[in-house]
Amino acid sequence: MKIGIIGTGMIAKAFIDGARKNDLEIHAVCSRTMEKAKAFATECQIEKAYDDYQEMIADPQLDFIYVATPNSLHFKYCKLALEADKHVMCEKPFCSNAREVEELIRIAKERKRYLFEAIINIHLPNFKILKEKINEIGRIRMVQTNFSQYSSKYNALLSGETPNVFNLEYAGGALLDLNIYNIHLAVSLFGEPKDVDYIANRHANGVDVSGVLVLTYDDFIFSSVGAKDCSGHRFVSIQGEQGCLYSPSSPSGLTQIDFIKTETETFNAQAERNGMYYELLDFKEIYEQEDLDSCFKLLEESLKVMKIADKARKKANIIFPADLLC
Repeated sequence: MKIGIIGTGMIAKAFIDGARKNDLEIHAVCSRTMEKAKAFATECQIEKAYDDYQEMIADPQLDFIYVATPNSLHFKYCKLALEADKHVMCEKPFCSNAREVEELIRIAKERKRYLFEAIINIHLPNFKILKEKINEIGRIRMVQTNFSQYSSKYNALLSGETPNVFNLEYAGGALLDLNIYNIHLAVSLFGEPKDVDYIANRHANGVDVSGVLVLTYDDFIFSSVGAKDCSGHRFVSIQGEQGCLYSPSSPSGLTQIDFIKTETETFNAQAERNGMYYELLDFKEIYEQEDLDSCFKLLEESLKVMKIADKARKKANIIFPADLLC
């Protein structure tokens, strides 16, 4: 499997590490300038460098394109790659909104291409433990999660700059950057909620720098904090009538699972620190087994997640440019 990367940020470096640990070949990289592409290729020991996205996508040696651009550009490059009959891995959040995700899924199914959202947490071994143990804590009554991480770009925002991650033009904000992990947890564990609410702290430019997402289910409430303007204890807590499952780590990492009843039993099945290793392990297995059904099942879940994010943004009156396109 040969992969071409669109984007040269930090997430691309983590992806390369995870890919190589799975014996996947990073064959090419593309950036907006050849200087930047060549520098990244040299640093990461990648054979080819491009400054033209369509030229790289057309490279006949490539099987997959990994899209790691600003959020608002995910749809554009995923669509270009799929229409060139390439398979695609797209960094989270999948797209700006559900309409874009639906269009990509339609093309992938039509052309029988593999399309994956690179969302770490639902592929982690510890998440699989969480899913196995959840039936042992009785009826769920309360779920709380917190992913608060002071952004390295927040000071720039406060000084008057507008980094992409805090720019509505690029589909930025805490909901799609951090709370998206919490939505994936909710959908994968419990399905779609009855109701969605989102209360956001907004910067002067309108972007949500932090917020509380509330998902209402029949028997319980799932409340999740996603914050880029402050830090705090990151955790996942699932409380049932007969016990509790708790992870003292971010919802993206789940580095430990505590199974709490009369006593506490602790689990950790993750030997690899780079969580992207595990999602790529799953993607590789699905691809090599020619299991399009499993791929499309994951896509159905990603679409449900994006529909929830759309409802949350609507409640908070957060509008992206992509929302205005019909």
